[in-house]
Amino acid sequence: MSNITLIIQTIDDFLTAHGKVFITAVEAAASLDEKGILKDSKSRPGKPLRDILRAGKIPHAYQDGVYWKIPHSETNRIESNQLAKSIYVAPLKPESHGPSDHKLELIAILISKLLNEEYGITLKYGVEYSPSWLTAVPNEDSLIHHWSIVKDVYSALTDGILNLENQLNFVKISGSQKYDIWFNEPFCFAVEFDESQHFNQFRGKTLNFYNQINYKFDLQAYKGYTNIKKPMGTSGFQKLKCIDPMFPEMYEGEKQDNRMRQRAFRDF
Repeated sequence: MSNITLIIQTIDDFLTAHGKVFITAVEAAASLDEKGILKDSKSRPGKPLRDILRAGKIPHAYQDGVYWKIPHSETNRIESNQLAKSIYVAPLKPESHGPSDHKLELIAILISKLLNEEYGITLKYGVEYSPSWLTAVPNEDSLIHHWSIVKDVYSALTDGILNLENQLNFVKISGSQKYDIWFNEPFCFAVEFDESQHFNQFRGKTLNFYNQINYKFDLQAYKGYTNIKKPMGTSGFQKLKCIDPMFPEMYEGEKQDNRMRQRAFRDF
C-alpha cells in the first residue's frame, strides 16, 4: 500500500467513525501525525498535507476559499465541487431594489444600471460583502502563485525588520475583510471606494510590486495619488488601537504608523 493510499484510507476511516462529511487539512494532518503516518509541522500545522493536496494527489479534496476540505474518497469530483460551491452562497441584492442609507448603495445602483443598459443583464450585488475566502491575514494556499510577492511586499512595508512567515506564527485569529461592493455573475468584480487615508507613502510602496502581477488600471496615475508622506500619530488613521502581531508598534514613543502599514498591506 502506497503512502498516499494509506493517507486516504486513514482519512476515510476517520470520517466514517465520526460521522463527518469532510475533514479539514489541519484536522486530518493532526490525526495522521498521531498515527505516525505523516509527520506534521509544529510551526505550520497542516503544511505537509497541504503540499500533497496542492499536488493533486488526493483528487476528491477541494478548497473552500482558503481552506482545504477532504470528504470521503467515494465522493466524486462533481460532488466535491458542489460541496465547495454550496459554501459560497450568500444573499446578494437585485439591482431593482431602492437605495438604502448606506453611502455605497447609490454607487452600486448606478453601476448596475450602466451595466444593464450596456449588456441587458440585471445584476445582483452585495454592499460590504465578505466572502469566506477574503481573509484579513494572507493564506499561502490561496495565494500560492503570488506568495513570494506577498512576502516581499510585507518586508517592504515593515522596513525589512519583520518576516511574514515568522509573524504568522503569532496570529491566533484571521478575521475577514469586506469588499465595498461585490457584483455577482456573470461579471464577478469588486468596487473599492477608498478615502484619503488609503493614499500615502506605504500604499505607494506596494504599487512598486504591481509590475509582477496582472493589473488593468493606470498605475502611474495611482502612484501620483500616493505621493503623500503622512507622519506618525496617535489617531485611528495612524496608530492601531488593538494589537496586531503582523503590525506591532515598531518604534519607541506614543506616535506610530502601524495602522497605515496594515491598511496598505490589506489593500494590496
